[in-house]
Amino acid sequence: MLIEPMIERKDHLSRTSYRSALSVGLETPQGVTYKKPNFSVLRPDQTYISVEQAMMYVGDNSTYSKRIIFLMSVMWMPYAFLVTGISLFLDVNASFYCMDGLTGTNQPCDKQAACASGREIVLKPDKTIVNEFKLICNKAYLIAWISSTIYFTLVMSNTVFPVLSDRYGRKDTLMIALLVASALLIVSTFCHQFSLWMVCISLAGFCFGGVETVGRVYLSEISGPNFRVNSNAILSVVWASSQIILGFIITFFQNWRAIFAFIMGAPGVAVAIVGVFLLDESPIYLSTMVGHVKESKRVLKKMTITNKRPPFRFNLVSELTKKNSEYVSKDKNSLFNPREKNKKKPGLTILESLVPQLWLLTLWAVYYFAYFGLQFSIGTFGDAAVSFTYNGVAELLGVVAGAQIIKKFGKKPLMKWQISIAACASLSIFWLGDQMALTAFLVFRSLTSRQT
Repeated sequence: MLIEPMIERKDHLSRTSYRSALSVGLETPQGVTYKKPNFSVLRPDQTYISVEQAMMYVGDNSTYSKRIIFLMSVMWMPYAFLVTGISLFLDVNASFYCMDGLTGTNQPCDKQAACASGREIVLKPDKTIVNEFKLICNKAYLIAWISSTIYFTLVMSNTVFPVLSDRYGRKDTLMIALLVASALLIVSTFCHQFSLWMVCISLAGFCFGGVETVGRVYLSEISGPNFRVNSNAILSVVWASSQIILGFIITFFQNWRAIFAFIMGAPGVAVAIVGVFLLDESPIYLSTMVGHVKESKRVLKKMTITNKRPPFRFNLVSELTKKNSEYVSKDKNSLFNPREKNKKKPGLTILESLVPQLWLLTLWAVYYFAYFGLQFSIGTFGDAAVSFTYNGVAELLGVVAGAQIIKKFGKKPLMKWQISIAACASLSIFWLGDQMALTAFLVFRSLTSRQT
């Protein structure tokens, strides 16, 4: 069985050759106008292509992809609200009121004096997490523990959900993680004991960690290679925009229980239910699973129908027999021999693989110390909600700039640029005043982003 080479790219495909390609084995339904595919072959039913090439054929930035990105964006917002907004929800820049024994009314009082006197303290605004659980005075240390616990569960989730997604699939793992996380946010609004609330929030953070890990993998696999960078950049835009939205919400509406239930939890549950019926499993994942190649082709055919591309009649490389696979790997002229010019032995040595991994781990750790460390201290720059909104605007600019830099120069230059800026912006805090430090912080966020 020979593999047919791809004859023409979309950019060089003439109208005549496109019509002739469609005329071979394809019947155009009456009234349906197909969009020009990324490439065409003379005999698609006798041609074997990779899943990456199949994704290019069915359409990269297409109707199908946009539907998925819309759903992913909605499910990304409650995750961003919790992770980035926890510092805003736990902001302690509130007015202290103490019970006056003579008048029986709450009167403004000094924070230190109120804690020392042992009198009943009321905070305004009152419908906040800090006020309801009295995370003040001798319980103020619990605020730092809340943030640390949420991020610890995020870290732990990265050891669990990749395994689950490889075993049970990207779609099912993603939807279950989102459903459980969103439901836990709703349940947390009914908790009046701090310990129970912490359990719900910690488990929600654990599941939201799976939403990010599996969600980015799923979106990368469901997007074509030409649109992959843009699709992940859109999630980063949603992440940054969520901070702006939450900043406005907190400014005018400070009831944390209503925010957790109706703005964060309910939309997540709704998207998870809709996603079960609307989303499909990743064709790349299915093609790697024994016995699921037909299901992978079914998803690809559904994409062509949604995107109005010519019917998908190709075979996938994973369908080749062992003998044909060996033939392909030995054929120097084969389209599917990416190592034809690589004279080195396949694979990397332990040292060659360890050095870049350690470098990336160091970059990731240093960057996140600066990223989240400064975000947790956003209240020290003045009004927390205003500074939080400025922070979101700055990161939004960084996401857009980062996407363009990646497309033009690649990922490596951007990573070097970002780690340098992160270091300089962090060190500048020591000798700059609050306002200048906030300015340096925002410049840092506008020139860097989590996208890399």
